[in-house]
Amino acid sequence: MSGLLDIIGSHPASRPALEGMGMLLGYGELCEQVKRKADSLRGLHARTGGVMAITMIDSPAWIVTQLGCLLAEVPLLPIPPFFTEAQRRHALQDAGAAWLLDDGQAAPVATGISPRPFPAGTSLITYTSGSTRTPKGVCLGADHLETVASSLVELLGAQAGKHRTLLPLAVLLENIAGVHVSLLAGACCHVAPVAQDGPSIWQALESSQATTCILVPEMLKRLLSVRKPLPHLRFAAVGGAKVAPALLEEAHARGIPVFEGYGLSEAGSVIAVNTPEASRRGSVGRLLPHVRLHPASDGEIMIEHPRMLGYLGAEGSGEAGCVPNPYPTGDLGRIDGDGFLYLTGRAKNVLITGFGRNVFPEWVESELLAEPAIAQAMVFGDGEAALMAVIVARSAAEAGRAVEQANLRLPDYARVGRWLLADEPFTPQNGQLTGTGRPKRDAIAARYQSRFPNEAKLTNETGDRRHGVL
Repeated sequence: MSGLLDIIGSHPASRPALEGMGMLLGYGELCEQVKRKADSLRGLHARTGGVMAITMIDSPAWIVTQLGCLLAEVPLLPIPPFFTEAQRRHALQDAGAAWLLDDGQAAPVATGISPRPFPAGTSLITYTSGSTRTPKGVCLGADHLETVASSLVELLGAQAGKHRTLLPLAVLLENIAGVHVSLLAGACCHVAPVAQDGPSIWQALESSQATTCILVPEMLKRLLSVRKPLPHLRFAAVGGAKVAPALLEEAHARGIPVFEGYGLSEAGSVIAVNTPEASRRGSVGRLLPHVRLHPASDGEIMIEHPRMLGYLGAEGSGEAGCVPNPYPTGDLGRIDGDGFLYLTGRAKNVLITGFGRNVFPEWVESELLAEPAIAQAMVFGDGEAALMAVIVARSAAEAGRAVEQANLRLPDYARVGRWLLADEPFTPQNGQLTGTGRPKRDAIAARYQSRFPNEAKLTNETGDRRHGVL
């Protein structure tokens, strides 16, 4: 990724590049620290090879380490803070992480883990936070990541400003679309951990006077619960999971410039995004300049000439032809004549009711999440006479009414017939949510499916009936 580092070095040396955690680095000092870090990392890598893992808290030092790895051509494995201990151990072993850099360490420490083979040219290993308990390691090259960041700058414009990181740096979306885009554009990036409650998110944006940020839908919902303005904010991207249209409408009505985007780890993060200059209701945005997609005959979106290098441990990974071309995203949708992408659901998530009707659960969930009383929802019911939902409610007393209101906006075959209140919120820590906010459907269904009442009435877990909806 020499292009990124060259561009960073071309910005005025005194211009602020990174701030946060008591640090303020201009572009000149950033370049010097990156060079020093790269020199130290080359020596370690020459001794054992293998991958460098990082579990530091979010800070400018985290970014210096990553850029140092890029310059030294040392593959980096960021470990997300929301990984369970079992997932953390799996990632370290799976990637053959020979070195680990954590907070409180002056230098990386040897893990004793033997290096493992991975695709040639791998610069970054990011683990998917998909629907399984064991995440998969996606191997990405420096040129690929630089192309994504450059395309975003081309689409969004290289406007000076300040980006506030809100997602963990180990999340590819924040790392590439947030930090790398900011550095390419010559902007300042404020980096520090942020609590995930609404007041903390608002305070982080307001105190830093951020002009840009990246959110997942649940974070946006929590931010909107704080009824205070953000006059400096010019662009907030939201993605990682399905965004309820009503949530976007509320944000715009409140003067918060939120724009939906879409991507996946295998594509190096972002594929499409709406912008202030080009936005279409119902779409996830216009395709990035380098992206070529087309829908298959069944509607699944396919990526032409994917650039990922492969998955860790996959047979033939890194060899020619090991990554399918075109690459199936697993998402269904269409692309209009102006390059805007519209998604309808996940191919593997489609539910076929007992009456033979196809229903995308994301559609029903978006209507449930549009209700203020509902914080999270997961819908299932393949082969059932009526759909079922597990709901995390902000107000348990209002949950039944909220389901009724959502059902009024849905056709009869897509209405929720049975529901119950979750024991606790869906979180990455309990294995029921990905790091970007997608529900882990298999895990949630496994926990709650047996607890649903058998009768096809709109019923909550205590047996109270809600009539007049089916």
